[in-house]
Amino acid sequence: MRERIHKPANGNADEDEEAEGPGSVFQALGWFAAAERAKRERNNQCEEHHRLKMGKRDVHSRVRLFFRVLLRKRAERKAD
Repeated sequence: MRERIHKPANGNADEDEEAEGPGSVFQALGWFAAAERAKRERNNQCEEHHRLKMGKRDVHSRVRLFFRVLLRKRAERKAD
């Protein structure tokens, strides 16, 4: 009886599997750090946009309040 020798269909299968993952722990941590940095930058950008939006709204409300007071004072002067 002949002995069977198992040969994988792809002789480089082991090498291909190694190439899929990170080459080292440092590379894996580098990817993680880059992802965290990108996430932090997106959050900062969102917060900055929100602050600018609220600042514009605050300035707008102050201007409206100023003109309301100004018009009320003019109306009171005319009534006197």
